Amino acid sequence: SWCDSNTCVVMDAPIDILDIQKGLRCVKGSGKASKSKFKYIEYDVKNDTSLISCCPLTGRQHQLRVHLQALGFPIHNDNLYGGMVKNTDCDQMKMDAIESIINSHNDDSKIKREKGITQETAKDAREVCLCCKGSIGIQKCFNASQLLESGHAICLHALKYRINFVNNKKSNSQQPLAMIELSVSPPLWADLNQESTELLNSWLEI
Repeated sequence: SWCDSNTCVVMDAPIDILDIQKGLRCVKGSGKASKSKFKYIEYDVKNDTSLISCCPLTGRQHQLRVHLQALGFPIHNDNLYGGMVKNTDCDQMKMDAIESIINSHNDDSKIKREKGITQETAKDAREVCLCCKGSIGIQKCFNASQLLESGHAICLHALKYRINFVNNKKSNSQQPLAMIELSVSPPLWADLNQESTELLNSWLEI
């Protein structure tokens, strides 16, 4: 059971590129080997969300996001992989980003500083540039996360990061030569009680 305190879920599923332009990945047989471990920590009744501890055993791009989506539990606020978004400022942030891009393309002062670029050349470039066609063109070039709509604020936090330095030469020893471990306190949205904090810090050591 997912919620069993003595159980963790192991996801061993290859990840491949789904849309290279948008940077999307998916679980697919033709992809690279990918493995993650997940542990249920606690449930928030008010927000209908669960706190999950994640441990990537391989290092594929978007691995945890893709694996949790495939399990049917996408990360909160992850609009790229199906997580629900409850951010009333998203639309305004998106429009501000679009306006900033439009203003930068209309700034002729930058063109004048570039050697060899004439006003006529700049005009020709704008005619074929999607971003120069306004909001619709910009949204074709950038996905929601790139426009700061919401993907940048997903509820995924690196609690602990460990790097093992191993001997590249053939050796019978499995022990790393050295190790660096970095830890960061849980974010405010985690809102952990004492029992959950102890579970969060202990389960990966088992």
